[in-house]
Amino acid sequence: RTNAFAVAPDGSAIIYLKRAEGTARGAEIWSQDLGAGPARRLRALSQAEAGGFQTSRTFRFAPNGSELAMRGSADDELIFFPNPLVDAKGASRRVRFAPPGGGKVSLVESSWLPDSRRIVLAMRDQGGGDQSIWLGDVRSGELTRVTASPNGSRRPRRRPTAPASPSAPRPSTGTSSRSI
Repeated sequence: RTNAFAVAPDGSAIIYLKRAEGTARGAEIWSQDLGAGPARRLRALSQAEAGGFQTSRTFRFAPNGSELAMRGSADDELIFFPNPLVDAKGASRRVRFAPPGGGKVSLVESSWLPDSRRIVLAMRDQGGGDQSIWLGDVRSGELTRVTASPNGSRRPRRRPTAPASPSAPRPSTGTSSRSI
C-alpha cells in the first residue's frame, strides 16, 4: 500500500511512502525513476517515524531539495528527512508546532515557502474546531498565525433571515474573513 508521494525536485523520480512487507506498522521510503528502471527502497523508517504512516497526508520536498517533510504520528508534528535521493541514511528530526500561548492543534495540510526555512500550515484547534493558517519555522517549530476563520469555527455562521419589509435592512449575503 502506498500512502503519500512527492516528485523529486529535479523531476527525475517519484519518492513514495510504502507499507513494509510483512509488517503491520512498518513503512519505507521508495523511489521510482521516471526514465526507466525498477523501484528501489531508499530507507526503512523507525517505529516512531512509521507511526505517521496511517495519517500521512503531508509528504513534500523543500523547494531547494534539501529535505523531505512528512506528517508525524502526533497531530502537531512534522518529521523532516534529508533528501533520501542524496542521503538515505541521514538522521530525521521531529518538529512539533505549538501555537504561541499554548493550546492543542492538529495539522491539516502544509506547503513549503520558497526559502525552504518556513512552511505554511493549515491547522485546526482541537478545542473549538477553528481552522487557521499558520507560518511555521522548520527548525524551531515557532508558529505565527496568518488567518483565522471569521467566527472561530470551520463552518460559516448562517444569519437568520426575516421576511423583507421595505424599511428593514436586508441581511448581508457576502462572506468575510479576518486576518491577524
